[in-house]
Amino acid sequence: MRIGGSTRARGSRSRGPRSRGQGRGRSRTPREARPQSRPAPDGPRETGTVKWFSRSKGFGFVIREDGDEIFVHHRSIRSDGDGRGNLRDGQRVTFVAVERSKGWQAEDVSPAGD
Repeated sequence: MRIGGSTRARGSRSRGPRSRGQGRGRSRTPREARPQSRPAPDGPRETGTVKWFSRSKGFGFVIREDGDEIFVHHRSIRSDGDGRGNLRDGQRVTFVAVERSKGWQAEDVSPAGD
């Protein structure tokens, strides 16, 4: 098939040169350019008990003093220097509850007694 002076196979599309891995998906900021920690959230500190936390998944839940569960993400845990916070099931923690688009989340989480 002849189109505008050039020949190309029927059904093929010219997409031009494309760099591998660019142009699709989410843009990611290089790790070194990302902020290392969030500022501490405002609000009263609460105390709770870790219901469960999966280090491999990077999240878990804390049981608040009133019995409700609150989500906790590894980025919200004060880390011991390895860059990825960790909690143990049954561990007592303090945190600030923050309302996010998907519900309440524990921020600035640290072991109770710190």
